[in-house]
Amino acid sequence: MSQIKCFRENSLSQHHSRYFQNTSTDFSSVRYSGQIWERAFPLGNPMQLYGIPLGISTNILPNLSLIEAVYCFHQYKFKHIELQLEFRARYDYALLEVERFLEGCTLNFGMDFTVHAPYLKINLGANDEDLRSYSCLQVATLIPFCAELGVRYLTVHTSGRGAHSLEQLLRSLDLLVSQTQKYGICICLENTGADRPGWLLLTDEECITACYTTGCALTTDFVHVFSLKSDPFATLEKLLPFTRNCHLADTYDSQHLHLPLGKGNLPVHQILAVLDKHSYRGKLIVDALDRGYRAEEYIACAAAFRDN
Repeated sequence: MSQIKCFRENSLSQHHSRYFQNTSTDFSSVRYSGQIWERAFPLGNPMQLYGIPLGISTNILPNLSLIEAVYCFHQYKFKHIELQLEFRARYDYALLEVERFLEGCTLNFGMDFTVHAPYLKINLGANDEDLRSYSCLQVATLIPFCAELGVRYLTVHTSGRGAHSLEQLLRSLDLLVSQTQKYGICICLENTGADRPGWLLLTDEECITACYTTGCALTTDFVHVFSLKSDPFATLEKLLPFTRNCHLADTYDSQHLHLPLGKGNLPVHQILAVLDKHSYRGKLIVDALDRGYRAEEYIACAAAFRDN
């Protein structure tokens, strides 16, 4: 990046798009009440984050540009943001204006970023070599962007496109890790959840095998862990030593749902206690927009959880 454009507070207003002009960003109608917290977190103090920074993912705002999404999160004082390079953002990140904007947010507002690679139209574990090679290339093209922005963790995800196998996934991870290590970027394989027919579903043992054999780390998604119907806390104990990034959402009764925090019954406070037990100090990213809820609810609930 030859020229770094530093953005001041007033210059962010240049990106106050039509979306924000027509949509309230107060979200007062969906802020938590004490009753919701008591129902969602009946035991202990759910606000205790043990010093773990709470962030948020741009996949909650899939129809916005990266600049618009980051601006929205800035309004809610989020400093830790995961850039999900899917949907519109899949092409947006390569724009020089976007790169300069994000660098300015880092320099002026203390923001830091992780990146989630696209996965819906690729498959790192594909048996088809053309598809697997194309998928590796799609992730590898993100490496210069991550390096310029100082991103330390790049999350990759399996998908359900075409036939696939663990062996092919390991080949892809081995290649990507070799490409990112020299930049200080850690490839983080996200654990997978149940109820996704046709997807490459990884057991906790297979996730750990991937870490040992390729040198990658893990992005541990708590909803995915609880959706597997096995002992979720035993699984967490196994995965956390290899985990560098975490995804957090709520769910009901171990379903593979990603609900706004406080809208389900995931034992978040107990999960946070396990993270503290393992001295986890990576990011905790609120992510995923599920049907039936608006983006505003995810953002307001995450902010309330962080601040109360």
